[in-house]
Amino acid sequence: YWKPLTSIDTLSFHNPYVIDLTPMLAYGEEANITVSVTNLVTALQLTGTPDYFWDIAGVLMLWVNSSNPLVNSTVITEYQRFLDSGPIFNQGFLGFYYQEGGSYLLNYTSMLYFKHGYELASTVQEGRFYAYQTFNNIYELANLSETFTEYAKDYGMYNYTLAISGSYPISMYVDSFATPITSPSVIPYNLSFEQLGEIHLGLNYYCAYSFNGYNVSSNIVENLKAKGGFGGIMEIINRYGGAVLVVLTFNNAVTIKNLNFTYLVNGKGFDELFSAEGIQNSTVNLNGYYKYVSEEFSSVGDPSPTQLVPSTYAVYQEMSLTFFREMRVLYVFVKV
Repeated sequence: YWKPLTSIDTLSFHNPYVIDLTPMLAYGEEANITVSVTNLVTALQLTGTPDYFWDIAGVLMLWVNSSNPLVNSTVITEYQRFLDSGPIFNQGFLGFYYQEGGSYLLNYTSMLYFKHGYELASTVQEGRFYAYQTFNNIYELANLSETFTEYAKDYGMYNYTLAISGSYPISMYVDSFATPITSPSVIPYNLSFEQLGEIHLGLNYYCAYSFNGYNVSSNIVENLKAKGGFGGIMEIINRYGGAVLVVLTFNNAVTIKNLNFTYLVNGKGFDELFSAEGIQNSTVNLNGYYKYVSEEFSSVGDPSPTQLVPSTYAVYQEMSLTFFREMRVLYVFVKV
């Protein structure tokens, strides 16, 4: 019932995770590449539910030159480390406490000899994660974080670098309460419920690559905060806990989204600023409304007049059901 969300896929951050596999060519021309999610079996054992789904998609990008085949190779550096504390549970005054942390480090360097030249390829990936939760029958508090970096460099026939860094800080709490208002021994029966909560989501992501003097970089800083609650009366319709909503008695939420995105090609590009706030305070109109939405694009660098493309900057603000709208024309650098 917390509407509106302040952007498409507000609670899902999308960004590419690029892995440079060039040093792996030194291990042979045939390989199996597997992408998987760990700890799913552990999650099933701890919670008793198989309802954990992850959609994973990838693409293998190859640069094939049949006139310049790989003729020999040498592995110079080969190092990998993965540490996971595993789930740690303790019981305390507020309920159960869960903690888990881990880290990984991959470092590979190879010398690749081709028919017409050589390439020194290296890739270093490093990351760590941490999870902390406190929970009981009516309350849950969680702090989750993940950070990762990757640096790849190829030198020889061509010169290439790749740098990626990112972090996903998440914090949340939720409490809920339900009590029967008719006899629970007779199905169907009614119960009164309420749920309150708050969530903070963040994304900090930087990616830059260069190839023989051509440089591309992007940087995004994004955060979302949602706070509110709702309550009412539900009807339990079977012994498995199936329920239907009878009536909402209160429904309030505030969702705020901010984003700053910069994209550059050889030092020139554009910068985007986005901000919005959505309000929900009705048990009848479940769509909610926007208090404001603003989006601004500006050029970075010094584009030529032929590369200026008009864009629009709009601000929407609602006050006592009266809308004010301001329109401006800016110019955005677009690579053509």
